[in-house]
Amino acid sequence: MSVHWALPVVGLLAVPGLILNAQAPTGKIQGRVQDETGTPIADAQVFIIGTAFAAMSDPRGHYFINNIPAGPATVRAAYVGYRPVEVRGLRVRAGQTVTQDFALEVSPVQLQELEVIAAENLLVPRDEVTSKQRVQGDFLERLPVDRVNDLLALQPGVVATGRRGPLALSIRGARPDEAVTYVDGVPVTPGYRGLGLATPSTQISVGTNAIEEASIITGANSAEFGNAQSGLISLVTRTGGTRFSGALGFETDEPFGVSHSLGFNRIEASVGGPVARNLTFFTAGVLEGQRSAAAGRGSEQAPIFVSVGLDTTVAVPRDRSPLADTTQVPVYRLAVYRGECDQFRQSANPDIRDNYGLPCQGIRIPQSVASIFEIHNKLTYTFGSGSRVGLSYQRSQNQGRRFDYANLYNAPALFGSRDWSDVLTLTWTPNLARSAERALALEVYLSYQEDRSILSPLTRRSESATRDPFGGYLIRPLGFLFDFDNFPLDSELVENVRLNRPGTKRTPYDLENPGQFNLVDRYRNNAYGLSGWSESGGPVGQLRLFRENRYLAKTNLDWQADRFNRLKVGAEWVVYSIGRYESELSAVGDAYLERPVRWNAFVEDRLDLGDVVLIGGLRYDRYSARASRPFLLDTVVASATFGEYVNLPGAPIYEAGGTFESRPLVISRPDRAHGYLSPHIQVSFPVTERTNLRLSYAHQVQAPDFALVLNGVNTGGLGADLDFGKTVAFEFGVRHAFSDDMVLDVAVYNRDNLAAAAARTFLYNDPVRQRRSTLRRVTNLDFGNARGVDVRLDRRFGNFFNGTISYSYQNAKSTASDPLTNQDRGVTTVNEIGGILGPPPQEIIPTVLSRPHDLGAAVAFTLPGEWKKGSVLGSVLGDLGLFATARFATGTPYTPCEVASESGGCRIAGAPNSARLPTSKQFDLRVTKGLELGGLALTAYLDARNLFDFTNVLRVFDVNGTTLNPADRQVQWAADSSSFAEDAGASRVYRGDGAIDLRFQGALASGCDAWVTAGDRAAAPDCVYLIRAEERYGDGDHVFTLAEQRRASDAFYAVDRGEHNFTGDPRRLRLGLEVTF
Repeated sequence: MSVHWALPVVGLLAVPGLILNAQAPTGKIQGRVQDETGTPIADAQVFIIGTAFAAMSDPRGHYFINNIPAGPATVRAAYVGYRPVEVRGLRVRAGQTVTQDFALEVSPVQLQELEVIAAENLLVPRDEVTSKQRVQGDFLERLPVDRVNDLLALQPGVVATGRRGPLALSIRGARPDEAVTYVDGVPVTPGYRGLGLATPSTQISVGTNAIEEASIITGANSAEFGNAQSGLISLVTRTGGTRFSGALGFETDEPFGVSHSLGFNRIEASVGGPVARNLTFFTAGVLEGQRSAAAGRGSEQAPIFVSVGLDTTVAVPRDRSPLADTTQVPVYRLAVYRGECDQFRQSANPDIRDNYGLPCQGIRIPQSVASIFEIHNKLTYTFGSGSRVGLSYQRSQNQGRRFDYANLYNAPALFGSRDWSDVLTLTWTPNLARSAERALALEVYLSYQEDRSILSPLTRRSESATRDPFGGYLIRPLGFLFDFDNFPLDSELVENVRLNRPGTKRTPYDLENPGQFNLVDRYRNNAYGLSGWSESGGPVGQLRLFRENRYLAKTNLDWQADRFNRLKVGAEWVVYSIGRYESELSAVGDAYLERPVRWNAFVEDRLDLGDVVLIGGLRYDRYSARASRPFLLDTVVASATFGEYVNLPGAPIYEAGGTFESRPLVISRPDRAHGYLSPHIQVSFPVTERTNLRLSYAHQVQAPDFALVLNGVNTGGLGADLDFGKTVAFEFGVRHAFSDDMVLDVAVYNRDNLAAAAARTFLYNDPVRQRRSTLRRVTNLDFGNARGVDVRLDRRFGNFFNGTISYSYQNAKSTASDPLTNQDRGVTTVNEIGGILGPPPQEIIPTVLSRPHDLGAAVAFTLPGEWKKGSVLGSVLGDLGLFATARFATGTPYTPCEVASESGGCRIAGAPNSARLPTSKQFDLRVTKGLELGGLALTAYLDARNLFDFTNVLRVFDVNGTTLNPADRQVQWAADSSSFAEDAGASRVYRGDGAIDLRFQGALASGCDAWVTAGDRAAAPDCVYLIRAEERYGDGDHVFTLAEQRRASDAFYAVDRGEHNFTGDPRRLRLGLEVTF
């Protein structure tokens, strides 16, 4: 799907009629209509204002309305001869039942004025049958978070991943990709997930200003929702109301200066309201830019240098012969970008002292801009007695440049990335039959979804234009040297890669002469006088092209058989179209085009007996990769699989050998289909008026990651025909309401993770090369267990305070934290192909995301504008808000190692994952102040992330468990000093005390003509760069002493492995202003 990128930003964010969105998941309202004496009123009308949702009460006064979109509603009950009653602000929660009773008073017909009352919303629903943490959208918007997952990560049982990137969520010890995300009742998680692989997936992202309700199910799922081993994330988006409303906001950290600012800027806009009778719209958008990638504490103490123009030119002969041709090679000025200019104020070189006129940029990293936008729009129409139709379109994009210091002065070698997703959904829910006691409705979802990802070198034009864009905003797609248009991912490319055909398109480069694209690193063209920075050549590295299209059809038949039983049957069908290309630019990689299918069917009955709720269901899942793999005939007599066809690499070479005993050497076999029938049971019942118990049990299965199934599918690589991953989940929970405003929830759980995907290393007889070889192949042999306790306390004080505090104890262990963990740490399992694969020999160990103790909180405190109105105190504190999130968590585990050699090699010491990082601490606060201006409501705020400036360690040196490693720095210095000495010795300027004499009898740079490397190659530019390094890190006498060389070496070491690379963000401040109408 395409977007006209020339649209202005405001049009991108807030054009309401161009893009539409889907109908939200629904809840149910039920209750009783009676008169003031308690006598039931039959045939009373109950309806939701501004919609077609309505019901009639039965002879006992009972009524119900199903399939109401989540969010606040105004409900009215009326009957002839009685005064109508209207309840405003009744919150309908997705997947829950809200009870609202009405008591009507007798009133003469001519005097029937409306009685309006405010809804008394329960803090926590009483019909909760599994652990489900939910957050209301208006609460989410006011908190100091940028993404929905930032807040969901604070819920009990949830651990966040992603050090500085997008947060993925691990639910109760599971892998992050074992959760599924639903947006308005439609699953949007891609089939290709890519956990642990070089090409990760992407999926749609919804802005915080578009959320009506976000929830995460950490307990056992119902039969209706599945294809998830760990849990379910559900995002319910907002719908338009009965009147127009909107908001426009801007947030930035620029006023706090470059020593504290990353150049972060965020625009939010939303608007919604009625279009016609029973027809509403809502649209929202977020545009976010950040001029610099983030780094940890003290990054400004490790300067990064950029090229700022010509310093001089020097003549470099082609070779050492007297008549060799010479080339004039430019030497560039290098100025501090990230860092503080005061660090070089003592330099003897006035240009270095003045930083060549360039202002230093504090903590900002050059050419590392990143930008995100999220667009969401919705059109909703209700008709009849609660039927509805919706249409939606959503788009999100995340793109940015990748900082690469080694190629910073070689623009053609710089890369960028772009991930974008689209979701188009049609929803139709007609009421097929309706009476006071029964209802029959159909739910139909049709959705088309796209995910795209590119990692590629940038074009010259795009690289130049995106070095420091206004506000850090990147709306227009980056220009890539290779993309889907100029390097199409098609069947021709796949076939060329499969057969490795010489002379054909297999990479963008000429594979018969790949050396012509190598990086050129001839000179010490950097501020430290070291080697390792390219000045030309390339680009080299990985080219990644990924696309996935999904065609989804989902239908449910919802039958309210009577007041107590609600039966659902349904099915879901998804067709995937997945294309992936991943390769080094100068080497053949992996490519495929496949069309897997997945479907499921379920039946479920919900029995409501007052506060007793019983839900039981069966779900059948089935998938087929619809892929075919090459199988090679084993011709090695000594092999256990002699005479059998085995999925092995080398098919193109082997196939050319003809036949063996009249049998083809290579055949193609299709993957088989896989199915699983799973039970789901959920029970909730009261033990006292304020205490409820619940039990939930389910077999939760998930189709394997197609990234694993299809990896190397055409070449006999890592991938395999995998079965479903399975989790047997059980939990017991208790919820106690101390009052209507204070609820405590405790859940104890156990999860057995079975048949998860994990790579193993096999030993086999290679029929192609007729020798013993090893092969990595993914299997369903991973297993593990997670058990723990989740506690959540919800508390509110009127309209002043609302907050939650959560605590989790978790013991999560597994044989593999992701599919490649065993391979990465060198702990491999070797089995003979053809034999029975037993369980892996290693014991289960803590997963890399396990945190035994995790404490989180999210609170909101507000004073209304009328508080002490007319007083000085009221004018200052009225309409003041404090919104905070906090977290205190055990560190994640890592595997310690010990130094194995003087060069710094490391070998495992002790058990894998037997050590832990320090405790993680975070406290974020947003302080708001409301104002009024000409009928507009303004809110100004200060947003402080990591308010108390905690130092959070994200990783450590495995050899000593700290963020500093003097031994490692010494190894680096030894290599650097040796390099200095070798070249200086070859050029006859190396002194016995280790100093390098660069004076050349006062000629300085003009005396560099005779400089050569240790390999006797002319390299006059090296001499000039060393002179500048001495002027920068030395005293300017142009004798580069060992101490000055060490300072230069340590300066680069600080950039590459300084403490800021191991710690999280320090305190960050932002200012914001929002206008609502």
